[in-house]
Amino acid sequence: MLHTKAMTKTTKRLGKAPMMSRNGRKAWGVYGEYTYSWYVQDGEIQCLHVRRSDQVPDAQTDYFPGCYLDNITQLLNYMCPPPPKYKVGSLVEGRAKQPKLTAYLAGKPGLVLSHLTYGGYMVLWADKTKSQVRERSLQLIA
Repeated sequence: MLHTKAMTKTTKRLGKAPMMSRNGRKAWGVYGEYTYSWYVQDGEIQCLHVRRSDQVPDAQTDYFPGCYLDNITQLLNYMCPPPPKYKVGSLVEGRAKQPKLTAYLAGKPGLVLSHLTYGGYMVLWADKTKSQVRERSLQLIA
């Protein structure tokens, strides 16, 4: 991704722009408890890295905390997860197009009890059973 687009996307999502190093090769910033950074080469971003702010790398012991991510969307979702698609208390049903769910949840109505991390939901089904279901396996009942 181009560096200018990454800066725009980061500023829009986090509310503040990352800082640039003096030579313009590294962008970095702090958001909440996370420190993030990436390098710029020929206008493209690379080596996207995120770690908790209280973790400090130590080259003498070969300790480098955090993780490297593939793209800017993964980096932003890691620090600031997107809002849930279905609110708690929403009436949903299992999607019929999901191959694994056709016999079990397809068309079965349920109530969203809670939102789990990264697109998961705890759903109370009509037969009074609870299960964890991914967002892509549900649809809203109109």
